[in-house]
Parts: sequence; structure tokens; C-alpha cells
Amino acid sequence: MTEPHDHDDYSHFHLGLNSLLNHIVHGNQNITAEEANAMKGVQQPEVFLICCIDSRFQPDKALDYGPGVALEYRPIAAVVPPVKDADQAFLARMAFRRLKDVNNIVIIAHSDCGGAQASINVPKPDLVNGGDLDIVADETHRTGLDVTKLSQEFLKAANGDVRAAGNHLAKDVSVQSLKNLLEYKGRGKHATIADEMKSGDLHVALLFYDLEKHSVEQFDLAKGVWEPMVGFDTGAPAPKAPPPKPAPPPP
Repeated sequence: MTEPHDHDDYSHFHLGLNSLLNHIVHGNQNITAEEANAMKGVQQPEVFLICCIDSRFQPDKALDYGPGVALEYRPIAAVVPPVKDADQAFLARMAFRRLKDVNNIVIIAHSDCGGAQASINVPKPDLVNGGDLDIVADETHRTGLDVTKLSQEFLKAANGDVRAAGNHLAKDVSVQSLKNLLEYKGRGKHATIADEMKSGDLHVALLFYDLEKHSVEQFDLAKGVWEPMVGFDTGAPAPKAPPPKPAPPPP
């Protein structure tokens, strides 16, 4: 496909290189003045965002933000391994978060996650003799969870429905990723991210985004439960309503 796509129907949407380059040209024409100013200015991101590599999930649209707001890290299934197993790429991003003094971290898992489903289909990945699916399936194991056991339990509970079982696994993997994240090095005087949170200098959220329903759940770390997200209380006082306008004078 070489002609620009009108975006009305994605069912047969395929980007060849020429089409991709056309999208870049036309996309530049759609940048708003506000976005252009943000791109020219100094980078001062507000959030470090960890979400899955899945191409269907577009965090800037789902979360409604533009340029300069988020540092993004996109591993399969939004996996954060324990500190001792972290790769250099993630450690470098965590260092960049500290350098930029980012005081918000958001982890987002999602429904129909290919990484979670691969783990269900290949509960014991073989990195020596296996293929690409084994490599993808192994990612969730990097959290330290007993993914083999969980995969069997979730698949049985879902009566063999890999997609449903994968959704449960994706949530458990993201919760463990959050727990792992708390042990990483913190900013400034804080030894760990957990210390940053306890002091109130850092806010962390774990979300689960449903790709079909476009609904969001948030994990309450204190309660250990997922809850529908209908709003987020930052702790800041609500803005005062403007005073009522005076009645017009009588004619």
C-alpha cells in the first residue's frame, strides 16, 4: 500500500515504507501550536510510563497527553524484573527518570496481552531449543512469579479460554512488576522507590486497560484489589466554584 490511508477502516490497513513516510509528512501537518511549543521547549516530563509493547495500545491517546509529558518504556507485558535481574536498558531509563526528577510512575497492563497468552500457551519456555514464542513467553517469568503454576490455574479456572486466562495472568504479572519496582533505587536521599513513596515525594499507579471496553481498573496496593477507575484523587483540594453572578438590575 503506497497511498495515504484515510483511517476510516483499519481492517486491511497495511503500512508499506512509502505509506509510512507519507504518514510522517501528513502527521507533521497535524501538530497543533501547543504541541509544537512543547516539542521545542526543554524536556520536563511529568511521568515515567511503563506499558506493554502491544501496538494496539497507544498511551498518548488512551491517557490523553501530548509531547513532553511522559517518558515511555515498553517491555512485553509491562514486565519489571527484580533489581538483580534488571537489564541495562531498564536501569538506564530509571537513571534518566532520576536525572529528570520525575515524581510520578504509572504501570499499565492491558487485556488480550500477547505476552501473557504466550505464557499460557508455553508454560515452560525453552530458551535453548525453543523458538520465538518461547522467548516471548519467558518474559513474564522474569518477574519472579511461578508463571507455570499460575498459567495452569488460570487456564483451568477459565475453562480453557486462553484469552481470559491471559487477562488474569497479565494482572498478576503487573502487580508483581509493581512490587519489584519498589525495590529499585530512588531519587536523591531516598534509597529505594518505596522510600520515595513513603515520604510522599513519589506517586505510583498501576492500571489495567481493557482494549475492547476502553475501561480502566486501578490496583490498590494497600487493599490488594483491583477497582474500577472512575476518577483519581490526587489529594489536592478541589477548586472552588466561582461565586454566582449577581442578578441583573430590574428594568
